[in-house]
Amino acid sequence: MLVVNGTPKAQFSEIPSVLPPDKNFTITLFILAFDLNKSEPDVSCYLESNCSGIPICKLESISSESYKLEKDIGPPNRFKVVLFFRLSSSTLLLCRVNNGIENGDAGTYLTVSNQLASFMVMIRSENALVNLTTPGTSEIINVTEGDNINIACFALDYFYYYVSFNYSEKIAPRLLSSSNVSLEGTEIRVKSPFPFFIACYVEGRPKPKITWLKDGENIDEIIENNDEVSLSDDNQILDFKSSIKKYEGKYKCKVENRVGHIQPFANVIIEGNVGKLNKECTIEEQAELLPYDNSFEVERANITLGKQLGAGAFGRVLLAQVKGLNGKESPTRVALKMCKFEYDKTHLRALIMELKIMIHLGKHLNIVNLLGAHTSNIDKGELWILVEYCKYGNLLKFIQRGKAQFINQM
Repeated sequence: MLVVNGTPKAQFSEIPSVLPPDKNFTITLFILAFDLNKSEPDVSCYLESNCSGIPICKLESISSESYKLEKDIGPPNRFKVVLFFRLSSSTLLLCRVNNGIENGDAGTYLTVSNQLASFMVMIRSENALVNLTTPGTSEIINVTEGDNINIACFALDYFYYYVSFNYSEKIAPRLLSSSNVSLEGTEIRVKSPFPFFIACYVEGRPKPKITWLKDGENIDEIIENNDEVSLSDDNQILDFKSSIKKYEGKYKCKVENRVGHIQPFANVIIEGNVGKLNKECTIEEQAELLPYDNSFEVERANITLGKQLGAGAFGRVLLAQVKGLNGKESPTRVALKMCKFEYDKTHLRALIMELKIMIHLGKHLNIVNLLGAHTSNIDKGELWILVEYCKYGNLLKFIQRGKAQFINQM
């Protein structure tokens, strides 16, 4: 295994140039930790204070209750911090990230003002051509690429607003190498029911607009009222919490700005194809070809764990109560099978194969039948299989207890 240790990288999300005073808003800090030895990095954030007439400002630590560290989509060492603010004056925001090896810093100045209407026009379109003029006062400034421009807007005799910017070349959208789509098309193979994501990282100037299509249709129809699929990172990531057959298809990432457009794509293949089963082999030998039936999925909130009933080589069985099983309002007693706490990938894979085989076999009077499964946290090693609870124990012990009454008719 290749382990990369280095300075963590931290970068703030896009922040408005002017923030309103005494209003709630959030800022996201994206972190790449570059260390797999720590479960998560340590993050400390500060705001400048007591700067009025003092050349050296004081840094005040932000309470941990004002921000939340969570796992971000993508590599295992990628995190994000959502900071919650309500400011009354402009200030400097500083954040320090420690991964157990080195520190990484990020800083930005937050301009807080309610003086918007008198001197400022707010434009919310990213790709439109905008011409800002006041009748009788329009003036054209001729600039070339690379020019530095300073603009000052004065109100009355004492208030002014000063802007500096650099005129830059317009750039057509370009696909970044960290994407798993391409202009020629890529193939993404996913084993059911594991989660997966499609990444379309791009750059351009003006900032490109991203629209996702599946088999030529807008992705909004799939995302609407569906907790399993979501967009994130400025629509650059399409995230799936599980892989089922209906998510298979061609996904196109339509990227455009005023300069140009590109349409990289990927073909998603969900591996779990009953049609490819070889009748000469056992089901156990080719269980990976069996699909996961999402109709067996049970939400974690509907499962209440009870005492342990038993344990085996790689798993353990608990008594559990499940609400809403098979349309019943009252809780159903089930036996819940899971990996032991010290699970590894081999044990998890064995449990996945067992689940797929039970789905394939279906219900039968003479076997312990599958009732449901919880797979939402399978990426964390958590897979729960719900089967019928046998209140009289296993068959072997039942026969042994009735040994004295056994009648041999052979």
